[in-house]
Amino acid sequence: MRRVLITGSRCWRDIDKVFEALEEQYMDYGPFILVHGGCRDGADNFAHQWFIWLDQDDSYGIVEEVHEADWKPHGKNGRTDYGAGLKRNHKMVALGADVCLAFPTICWKKKANCPEGKHYSHGTADCMKAAEAAGIPVQNLGPLLGKQLDSLETG
Repeated sequence: MRRVLITGSRCWRDIDKVFEALEEQYMDYGPFILVHGGCRDGADNFAHQWFIWLDQDDSYGIVEEVHEADWKPHGKNGRTDYGAGLKRNHKMVALGADVCLAFPTICWKKKANCPEGKHYSHGTADCMKAAEAAGIPVQNLGPLLGKQLDSLETG
């Protein structure tokens, strides 16, 4: 069964764009496995809402596969695993997909490790880059950033 991987910013606000992209996948390919990270905000949440809305009676054959990040503290230091989101994204990519639908937003955090100029949110950009490296076609449905389209910088 076709696997559709969703990656996107928690700040993504365009529910219609997510719904349209998923509906297009269904219309073009039929039932598929909807893979996302289970974030309660943004693109993951909108993908989950689409799944609930469309497949209420199971007649469409969509399967939802959710991979939540494990943010809980581990090890001796007991600190939160701030890399959990990236680890989760790489796990989803490693499981394979036929396409990655990406909904990046512009990074607004201005962290010390941010590249110069406008760039995508770090987790989404990292997942897009990992998917491309794994040979998974990425459909960027977010804002275009010129040269950055050729080289996604993750910071």
